[in-house]
Amino acid sequence: MIAIYKRDLKALYKTPVGYVFSGTLLLLFYVLFYIFNVYTTQTSDISVVMGNLIYWLFLPIPILTMRLVTEEYRQKTDQLLLTAPVSSFSIVLGKYLAGMVSILITVVLSLAIPIIISIYGELLGWTMFGNYVALIAASSTFLSIAIFISSLTENLLVSIIANWGAFIALIYLDDLASLTGSAAIIKIANSISPFMRFQSFAYGQFSFGDLIYYVSVAALFLFLASRILEKKRYS
Repeated sequence: MIAIYKRDLKALYKTPVGYVFSGTLLLLFYVLFYIFNVYTTQTSDISVVMGNLIYWLFLPIPILTMRLVTEEYRQKTDQLLLTAPVSSFSIVLGKYLAGMVSILITVVLSLAIPIIISIYGELLGWTMFGNYVALIAASSTFLSIAIFISSLTENLLVSIIANWGAFIALIYLDDLASLTGSAAIIKIANSISPFMRFQSFAYGQFSFGDLIYYVSVAALFLFLASRILEKKRYS
C-alpha cells in the first residue's frame, strides 16, 4: 500500500495533473474568498466561502482520479498492480491516500486566507477550524466516490462525465426530494446528503455524527472500488 501511495503521489506531480488539480482548487478558493469576504461583505467569516466551495469540488476532484485510476486502465499498467502480491483494497487505499495528500497540500496552500484575515480583521478560530475540517472531510468522501466511479471505466471522458453527473445529482438531491412532498423522503435525503452534513462543521460546531458519516461513506466506496478491482483481477 505504501509503495502504491508513493508511486501515485509522485506520478501526480511528475505530470501536470497534480498542478492542475491544486491550481484549480486554489483558484476557486481565492476567487470565492475575494467575492464573499473582500468585494461584497468584507467579513472575516469564511462560512459562505466554504459553503459555496464545497459545491464546486466536483470540478477538480475527478482530475485526480483520472490519473490515479482511469489512466492506469488506459495505459494497461493496472495489470502490473493486479498481478502484484497485494490486496485489491490495499491498491485502492494507496491511491486514495495519494489523492488525499494532494488535497491536503492544496489546503495548506490556502492557509494564506486565515493569515490575511488575522492581519486585517478578527480571526474566528473555531469557525475557521470547523470549515477546514468540513472541507477535508467532504473532500475525502467525494474522492472515494470519484475513485469508485473511475474504477468502472477506462475511458477518460466517460469517467469525468460520470463523476460530474454523480456530484450534480448529489447537489440537487435535496431539491429532488422536496418535489416528492414526502417528509420521510426529504428526511432521508437530508441524512445522506454530504452537503447537509457540512453545515454543522461550517459554523464551528464539531459533530462526531457528521464526521462518522463522512468516514463511513468514504470507507464504503473504497470497499466497492476494491471489489471492482478484485473482479478485474480474476476476469
